Amino acid sequence: LFKEIFSGINKTPTLVQYNPDFIHFESLDGNLVLTGDSALPLVRYALGDHGGVIGFADMLKLLKKHGLDIIKAAKKSGLAKTIKKFPFVYVYERADFSASLYGINIFPEYIKEALLGQPLLTGRFTMSAKFDSRQNQYLEINVETRKKENLKKARLNKIEKTVIEKLRKVSSEFRELSNHMPGRRLVLLKSWPLEHPLYFRPGLKQKWIQK
Repeated sequence: LFKEIFSGINKTPTLVQYNPDFIHFESLDGNLVLTGDSALPLVRYALGDHGGVIGFADMLKLLKKHGLDIIKAAKKSGLAKTIKKFPFVYVYERADFSASLYGINIFPEYIKEALLGQPLLTGRFTMSAKFDSRQNQYLEINVETRKKENLKKARLNKIEKTVIEKLRKVSSEFRELSNHMPGRRLVLLKSWPLEHPLYFRPGLKQKWIQK
């Protein structure tokens, strides 16, 4: 159900209903724009946030597809009068600027500095917050090698340690988080051959943050 509503993202977004009489949301290529009549009128204003819009009827269909009838549940709980047939909008943080790890913003600049001077890497990378099988969150960083082969595990672990040390140095929040979670793997580094099509396809602008 999560995937059907929110597509391929692995973060937990904010999901709310909104009154289209006062404000109107649209989703363009996964980015939210709004139109509203206020003190400062806005027409298709780009928020810079990622998200999407789902109509009320479409949301009911998705829920019923997975055996959930919120109208019936609301009536059973005496909440039927509180339901408004307003559309839904969901939003999550700006994926272009930072990755969120347990609420901490990790900026690409932190990783760029940590990877400086690594002779086996091109300096290009992508990062995203993910969850393991126990729903523990971690930061996955995919790095590009200078050759068409992956790094050996020992070398990769050494670079990963450098990244963690850099994060602890530049981010007091990350340092506090890692101190409170001793033994927890908060960063996972993966290497990819030069110009691998999954993350480093040639000719495309590099995306430092992945959804």
